Amino acid sequence: MSYVPFDVDHYERQEELSDLERTIFSNRRYRSDWAYLQSSVPRLVIPLIDLVAHAGVSDRLAVSSVSVILWHVSRTDIPYWSWSEMQWLALLDTQAGSRPYLAAVAYHMGGFRTPQRITKFRQSAIYASFIFGHKIFKDELTRLSTVLKSLGYTARHLEKFLSGVLGALMLENGDPRLETFTEVLLIKGQGHRSVGIARLVGKVSHGLAALGILDKPLRKRGYADWREKSIEGIDPVWVSWCRRWRDTSTLRPRTRESNYSFMLRTGIWLTREQPWVSSPVDWNTSTCAAVIAAIDRMTVGEWALESALGTKLKGLGQPIAPNSKRAFLHALRRFFIDFELWGWGRLKFSPRHHLATPRTVAFNSGINPRVIDDSSWLKLVWASLNLERKDLLSETHYPLGCSDQLATQRRRVAICPAPSAIC
Repeated sequence: MSYVPFDVDHYERQEELSDLERTIFSNRRYRSDWAYLQSSVPRLVIPLIDLVAHAGVSDRLAVSSVSVILWHVSRTDIPYWSWSEMQWLALLDTQAGSRPYLAAVAYHMGGFRTPQRITKFRQSAIYASFIFGHKIFKDELTRLSTVLKSLGYTARHLEKFLSGVLGALMLENGDPRLETFTEVLLIKGQGHRSVGIARLVGKVSHGLAALGILDKPLRKRGYADWREKSIEGIDPVWVSWCRRWRDTSTLRPRTRESNYSFMLRTGIWLTREQPWVSSPVDWNTSTCAAVIAAIDRMTVGEWALESALGTKLKGLGQPIAPNSKRAFLHALRRFFIDFELWGWGRLKFSPRHHLATPRTVAFNSGINPRVIDDSSWLKLVWASLNLERKDLLSETHYPLGCSDQLATQRRRVAICPAPSAIC
């Protein structure tokens, strides 16, 4: 991919301001007059105007953004290319101008290469396209999107996540070209402060492997490390048992994290409704009946942890779904079964019996099937008939024989003339 970075070497960058520059920049009217600025003080203005074209910022935002930079030059009496990181951060944390454009100026002219440190940093895709240029960002996004679609990802799914995770990786890498992405970069990306981006890096690695940039996609999940949750309002004894279970369990990391959250939220209910219960051995059949009733009547956000209060919860205040009730009770059963199985204590009840999912909840739970249109179904059938070893990215979990047998069974189901027919 042809990419030419923004070249700053041909600009004249002296360390001192001239008296004329000081006079002009102190005047608010002059700071917005581009024609006058280009003719009178070109060395400080032309790089900013060139970056306007590079970033693709609108004229309205460009005028206010350049004006605010020149105003800060007047205040500090220092050219913007000599500002410290703290001075750039002070400017970037203001409301004036276009923050992504200001970040592009800081990146190229000020050597400030970590826009992620901006307090109100949002939408990494926008920052990446302003810093590296809209064309290269769009071209690389299209390349990656095309290959991921060929691997089976839907266009709707890609529109939701791909631009954000790609922008974050470009900024972390310091180079927007996909060919420069490495496994080390992606592993680092899995530790991103945004959980959504961290969990989607693996999908990007599948696209890079298909393009031949990586030898194989990543297998490590981005949520393997614990993102600690709030324990405010929960009995410390209950918290200690929850953490002990989390650190001992051999469930997959995401399942452990989810179950750990369920148990902490149960601790909130215990503190409110049964504060005398702080340990698993304090539970009895009455406690089980009470928690089942509470879960059955629970609303979205009712037992939310302090660390989750800032997130937007869909359906806030509405009854939780039957599947959520079932998952909550399953997590509690697993916790108490493991507690007794591992010899941590003797319970006064049977988790499988006294914390069983009520029939009404189980009846209303289930899968939510999606109808597949005929053209998509025919594509799947054709793919199953022509499956070859080279089509598989990896056989670590699903060898060719396993995939082929599954495809055969799907074809047999597809050609059954009626549900009662024997195929």
